[in-house]
Formats: sequence, structure tokens, C-alpha cells
Amino acid sequence: MKLRIIRAKDQKERELVREFTVWAGNQLLGPKLNRNCKITVSFKKFPKDKDYEGLCSVLDESYNPRRFLIHVEENVSLKRKMEIIAHELTHVKQFARRELIFKKNTDFWNGKEIDPDLEYWLQPWEVEAFGQQTCLYKAFRRRNCKK
Repeated sequence: MKLRIIRAKDQKERELVREFTVWAGNQLLGPKLNRNCKITVSFKKFPKDKDYEGLCSVLDESYNPRRFLIHVEENVSLKRKMEIIAHELTHVKQFARRELIFKKNTDFWNGKEIDPDLEYWLQPWEVEAFGQQTCLYKAFRRRNCKK
């Protein structure tokens, strides 16, 4: 993975975020796809009226996207930042493997059109991402505690 980190709080946070992002990307994408992705993680302050802490954007409009921008709320704990990164990296995986496709007013999940009125918490890509954010963070912590 080619990884760029923007606006980390300090060098220690930057290094830990880099280590976690590369490790989690490898877990989600596998080594080959992970090597071919370019990801920018940018910490920013989201407007208070928004109820989200992270955002994943596809930067290339190709059939097989490989360039992504992940925005992460800067005013949360390091643990929460890593969970948000894991959540958004799950979306990277979904876009890169074409499991999730957004086309104008239609969303596709694994080739099937999804009801546009489906509640956010029930959208299959969000169900997967919320599950992965906790699992990946806990696995990373266990791995690092053994070092």
C-alpha cells in the first residue's frame, strides 16, 4: 500500500496509524491488492451537525479503483481513530473488489441492486464495516501486546 497520512496529531500517532493502516489493509485486501492501492488518511474536523466520524472516497473513476481518500475525525481518541480507519478501509476493500458500486441513484452490493430506502444501519456494506472496525482494532491490539 502506498500510504499518505495528513494532519496526524504528532509523530507517535502518525507512526501508529501507519502501522495499523498497513496491517489492517493487508488483512482486508490481501497482499496483492494491498500493494496496488494508494490511500491517503486525512484527519479533519467534521461539522458538529454531521453524525459521522469518517468518510471514504474513491479518487479514480476506473473500473477497478485503486486510489482512495479516508477522512477521519481528529477530535476523538486514538482508539476511536483506528476503529474509524478500519471501518473506512472496509469500504476501500468493498470498492476495490467491486463488492460495492455506487451509480448515480443506484447502489449495488455483490451485483445486486439495493433498495435506496434501506436504513443506513441495515445496508450490507455498513453491517460489514461496523463488524470489521471492532474486530480489526482488537486483533491489532492483541498482536501488539505480544511484541
